[in-house]
Amino acid sequence: MYRGSPANALDLTLSPLTFNDYNTLESQMHTAVHFITRWRSLHIEFPSYSPFLLSRALSQCCGRTMHAPTLKELRLIYRQNDDPEEYFLFSGGTAPRLRHLSVDGIRLAWQPSLFQNLTSLEYTHHGFTTGPQAVREVMNIVSISVKLTDLRILFPRPKRITAPTRNSSNSRPRQSYLTTKRITLPYLQCLHLVSETRDIPYELTHIASLISTPSLTALHFVDLRYREHQFASLKAFMQLYQFPPALQVMSVAHGWYDGTALKGILRRLPKMQRLAIRQDGSRDRFYHF
Repeated sequence: MYRGSPANALDLTLSPLTFNDYNTLESQMHTAVHFITRWRSLHIEFPSYSPFLLSRALSQCCGRTMHAPTLKELRLIYRQNDDPEEYFLFSGGTAPRLRHLSVDGIRLAWQPSLFQNLTSLEYTHHGFTTGPQAVREVMNIVSISVKLTDLRILFPRPKRITAPTRNSSNSRPRQSYLTTKRITLPYLQCLHLVSETRDIPYELTHIASLISTPSLTALHFVDLRYREHQFASLKAFMQLYQFPPALQVMSVAHGWYDGTALKGILRRLPKMQRLAIRQDGSRDRFYHF
């Protein structure tokens, strides 16, 4: 679980390989928090479902005010999580050096004291909110983490929630969806917009249209399902999204590809240098300008 490093920094990894039962899990985390001032990275990843697993893993990180002055990287991955609780990490403590965060399936309270200095974020939405509520939640995230230079956003297949949560919304987005305030990410250089569903999630389309990225130089459209045909809502996405004129590199994969629309877009991108296209499971085709 623990791996030492120069200057006594600690890299912590918590996975099913590092504990035998819940008691061992709690004991390991209880010991680890006593050394929080030496943490350089914390990786928690659970590939399969087990009830109450997440609360046992994070309880020691939420019960007191703690400071993590050397923490640089945080990775929290639990796609099968069915706990809609919003985790308030370190209960208001600070992590001034935290730069890299990967979160998947877990709902976090986005505290400026922890996340305002992030430069890299891999965000997979937890799925306990949808529609306008999910859009507002993600827009709050980017409004706090405005120093991002690298951002990856994925809305996975919806969770099967057995009971409604206070912030969930299963209705289709209304007109108010479009009134959310635009946010500028002045330092963002690389953006990955990822889909693993049959169509582009409605939420992803509107979040992309509400984020201004004047310094963006690399844009990647990722389709994890390798669709043979373009997404049904791709035309609507292309009409809403404003391609930054600073773009130099772009990749378009599978369901995101529309040759006719792409030709028109490229004419509006004077700094474009390289385009990669992937279709039908074939190798990337590269174009240089």
